[in-house]
Amino acid sequence: MAALGNPKSSHARLNFSQFFNSLGTTLGPLIAAPILLTGGVFAADAIITDPATRAESLRSIDLAFLAVGLFFAVVAGFIFTARKTINAAAPAPTAEDRMSPLVALKSPWAVFGALAIFFYVGSEVTIGDLLTNFLHSPEILNLPLATAGSMVAWYWGGAMVGRLVGGLLMLTKIPATTILIVNTAVAATLCLVVTQTSGTTAAYAAIAIGFFNSIMFPTIFTLTLERSTAPVPATSGLLVFGIIGGAVLPPVAGQIADNSATLNPVFYVPLIGYLLLVGFAFAASRARVRNAAAADG
Repeated sequence: MAALGNPKSSHARLNFSQFFNSLGTTLGPLIAAPILLTGGVFAADAIITDPATRAESLRSIDLAFLAVGLFFAVVAGFIFTARKTINAAAPAPTAEDRMSPLVALKSPWAVFGALAIFFYVGSEVTIGDLLTNFLHSPEILNLPLATAGSMVAWYWGGAMVGRLVGGLLMLTKIPATTILIVNTAVAATLCLVVTQTSGTTAAYAAIAIGFFNSIMFPTIFTLTLERSTAPVPATSGLLVFGIIGGAVLPPVAGQIADNSATLNPVFYVPLIGYLLLVGFAFAASRARVRNAAAADG
C-alpha cells in the first residue's frame, strides 16, 4: 500500500488501509463479549467452585476458538488451492526482494523503527487485553463482564475513526512527524491520567487512548522506510518482526497486575512505551529523508 502512488501521500494511504484492520477489532468485542462473557462464572457476584460448572461455563470459549480455527483452516485451504494463480499474478521477485530482514540490522533507522513498532504494538495490545477487567473492576466502573467487554469496542473503534481523521490530516501540509508527536504525547498523558485516577475519569481516559493509537503503526512504518539506508523489502520485514511486542509486553503487564491491589499501575507499561515513541517521532522530525522514493516503491 505504501508503494502505490505518490510518495508524499504514502502516510495517508497506509492510514486509510489500516481502517479495515480496526473495523475487525471493533466488531469483534461487540459480537463476542455478549456470547462469551455471560452467565456461569461470568455472572455478577458469581462464586463457583465446582469444576464441572466452571467447565460448562467456559465451553462457549472453547467453541469460539474452534470456530476461529476452522475459519482459518478454510482460508488456508483456499490459498493452497489457488497458489498457482496467486503466484502467477505477482511480479517476478528481484534479488532485493529476496533479501533477509537481517540485512536491515545494518541500518540504525530500520532498527529504531522496529523498536518503535515493538513498543507501539505492545502498548496497544496491553491496553486492549486489560480493558475488560479494568472496566469491570469496582474502583473503575464496576460493570458486568459482558458490558465491559462490549465497551472495549469503543477503544478499537477510536483507532478506526482516528485512522480516517489522521489519513485526512496527512493529506494537508501538516507533517506526518508532527501528527505522530502529538498522538504519542497525548497517549502517554492519558496513560498517566489512568495511573493517578479512578472511576469514569480513568475509564474514559483509557478508552480514549485508542483514538490516538490510530495513526502510529502506518506512520512509524512509512517514516522508517523513508529514513532507512537498507533495502525497502528488508526494512519492511524487520518492521513487521517488531509486532512481536504484542506478545512480550502483555505478560509483563500481567505480572504487574497480579502483584497490584488495582489495575491502574499496569498502565505504566504502555506509558513507558508511548514516551519512547515520542522520542522516535522527534528524532524522525529531525532526521534526513534518505529514501524519498521508498514509500513509492
